[in-house]
Amino acid sequence: MRLTAQVRVALSGQEKFRKPSFWDKAKSFLGSDVDLRTGELQLTTSALALAEDLQKALTGAGLTNAVSLLVDRDPIYVDDEGKTDDAQLLQAAIRRHAARLQQPFAELRMVFEHKVHGLHILLEGMVRSSWQQGEVAVVLAMGARILELEP
Repeated sequence: MRLTAQVRVALSGQEKFRKPSFWDKAKSFLGSDVDLRTGELQLTTSALALAEDLQKALTGAGLTNAVSLLVDRDPIYVDDEGKTDDAQLLQAAIRRHAARLQQPFAELRMVFEHKVHGLHILLEGMVRSSWQQGEVAVVLAMGARILELEP
């Protein structure tokens, strides 16, 4: 038996603008109003701040078994050895890769694992840096299995 849940969060962000083309500059020079809006919103914080805040929030909720942290498919932290209570190792990896986490990114994914009351829970947080207005920017997905029913 598998239990799943998903929380979708719509954020308000800063409006994203495109760079003006030659034609846009010519129209603007001739007195026309040029609309450079893309219809997308973007986060104003870096992946470094997001990763640290998400890690602190999950650790504060009692989840201390970090599994992975990926930024645009670049592994920042991966628990290959199956260590438990390794949130401090994740924090150290975040600080070690601070230069990469301060660069622009498209998607950040963090996975934590937790075992409580006979449940084995995986919690994944996914944050996109830009999204269309009205779309979801953050997804928190949880999957759980009853330990006694695992093969």
